[in-house]
Amino acid sequence: TLWYIVNCPFCDSETEYSNIGNHWRQSCGYPEPNHLTDDFDGLLMGDGCLKHTHNPDKRAGNQSIEVVSINKKFVDFLYDEYYPYFNKPKVRRTAKESSNNAINSEYLSGDTGNTFRTQYRIVSKAIPFFNRYDSWKSTGDKSWPKDIEFNPTQIRYLYVADGGLSWNKKTKSSRAQITSSNEPNMIDRLVDKFKNIGIDCRSYEDRMMFKARYTQEFLNFIGDNPVPGFEYKWEIDNLDRYESLYRNVYYDEVETYTI
Repeated sequence: TLWYIVNCPFCDSETEYSNIGNHWRQSCGYPEPNHLTDDFDGLLMGDGCLKHTHNPDKRAGNQSIEVVSINKKFVDFLYDEYYPYFNKPKVRRTAKESSNNAINSEYLSGDTGNTFRTQYRIVSKAIPFFNRYDSWKSTGDKSWPKDIEFNPTQIRYLYVADGGLSWNKKTKSSRAQITSSNEPNMIDRLVDKFKNIGIDCRSYEDRMMFKARYTQEFLNFIGDNPVPGFEYKWEIDNLDRYESLYRNVYYDEVETYTI
């Protein structure tokens, strides 16, 4: 349950965690987590999206960040890592509900052997700090700022969301890659970023790929400690180990429903 008493980390007053946003607004003031800007940038560059809250009089309130994932370990990590800025994760849709939605929408077209997984949802507190991202949706669709710097933390979360390893099963070597179908024009900028620091890579339309011998250097750049839930994306040396970690995330440790 969300209805539990905590001490506000900023003023030490007792408050219900579910209402800590109201406490900030009415009492000690909204926090300004500037030291986490790169982290929140990275989440939005990846799978995160922006949500506007609404006041009772229907005026738009503050922005919040929402992440939906089938990777429970990841959303639990976000809650722990960025407390008190996120609410606890919740089940958004069970595997069975996902399969029913697909059937009702005729998405399956009579096919069988489709596997669905439970989805989890985590939403941040709505605070004025997140209103800085209004410009990311100025055109209606989420779009990165043209002057974004691509620092390690931002790219780390982009890799988690839209990157991974491509394996050559004959040589059992791996290459890191990042795909950005929403921001294909940014791929060349990313490639230039890495070439300028001596990490060779190539662009292929909406995808960039690192040479095998530079993949470890890329991971060193974004942080060689894996993001929880995505350990397999850091396993570049052992294909069997990579496949085992992958299965744990998407088959062994998640509720699935196959039709």
